[in-house]
Amino acid sequence: MPKKTASAARPRVPAPRVGDKPAGKVARAELRHRTKLREGRLLRLDRSVIAECLFYDISLHGACVRLPADIPVPRRLLVLDGRSEALVPAELRWRKDCHIGLFITDGIAAWG
Repeated sequence: MPKKTASAARPRVPAPRVGDKPAGKVARAELRHRTKLREGRLLRLDRSVIAECLFYDISLHGACVRLPADIPVPRRLLVLDGRSEALVPAELRWRKDCHIGLFITDGIAAWG
């Protein structure tokens, strides 16, 4: 039986070029930080409560939020951060099941 060489056992993979994105990574405008599931609330513009929520991760201008159920969320809303008690306006950017992505439209100095 012939001996296998290292080059025969592993296929050659080209080295990544500068500017290539790692596989499975999503391009983001800003670095996000995990929050250890910080509590908060989503509110309508009239300040009525939509739902309690958990912040999964945050950035200066946005957040990934986990909701308790697949409930309707308006495109424009207010977000209340339970830790800093900041109330900031936001826009819904994406949704996947009970997770939503928010863009903080104003008041970012108080966020985080």
